[in-house]
Amino acid sequence: PFKQKYKSVLYNKKRISLFYGGYSEKFIKKQVNIVVRNKKTLIKKNTHLFFLSLFEKRLDVVLYRAHFFPSTRNARQFILHKHVKVNGAKITDPNYSLQQGDLVEIHKKLHDLIYSNVAINYLWPLPPKHLQINYRTFEISFNNNIESQNLSMQYPFRPDIYLLLRYFR
Repeated sequence: PFKQKYKSVLYNKKRISLFYGGYSEKFIKKQVNIVVRNKKTLIKKNTHLFFLSLFEKRLDVVLYRAHFFPSTRNARQFILHKHVKVNGAKITDPNYSLQQGDLVEIHKKLHDLIYSNVAINYLWPLPPKHLQINYRTFEISFNNNIESQNLSMQYPFRPDIYLLLRYFR
């Protein structure tokens, strides 16, 4: 039983890490600690959705979910090269957490690249409901209603967040 539990925790941790672009174990543990610290305030909210919303609010993940870039690593590179603005200010931190009403803009030099990324997508880009995307100007408006939607459609696997919470405590 111990071997099976260790295996399932390891697979779950690796799936989430690789799905979001290769986060380290240290970063995932930091996110789990945020959830554990806010556990008392989360009595009415879903802990599973709160944990996933910590990842979904990140700037690099939002750019990936909008289908502007083919991966979160690619989005991080363009953020670090100062091609992304949030509310008119250049952001160089891919870990930047978006708040409700934030407007994300992409530099005009990248519009052709983004247009080709959106066109290449094998499925019509159906963005999450917490993002309002203008594909003409390549702007994203972030609405903070992540907890009210079903995020299971975004994952090609079933993440077991409670298993991670128990493991990292």
